[in-house]
Amino acid sequence: MKDPRLTKLADTLVNYSCRVTPGEQVLIESKGDATHDLVREIVQQVALAGGLPFWYFNEEESERRWVMNASEEQLKAYGKMHLKMMKEMAC
Repeated sequence: MKDPRLTKLADTLVNYSCRVTPGEQVLIESKGDATHDLVREIVQQVALAGGLPFWYFNEEESERRWVMNASEEQLKAYGKMHLKMMKEMAC
């Protein structure tokens, strides 16, 4: 069953806090399984507002293993990719 509080929170984030407008690109990043339902609601609200949602889920254990074993070069490359992606987003 859908939790109406998540729908209300997503609506508040998208339509009040971020004021997403048609055509805006929105980056939605989350960690952990507990956030999936909220992210789904945010994606829906962004779409309803006319925005273009980009989302991805970070699986914590995989991310931790990578960070613990990544070289400085790998970490910098990952950071550059994220920076490029964030610069193209409105919110």
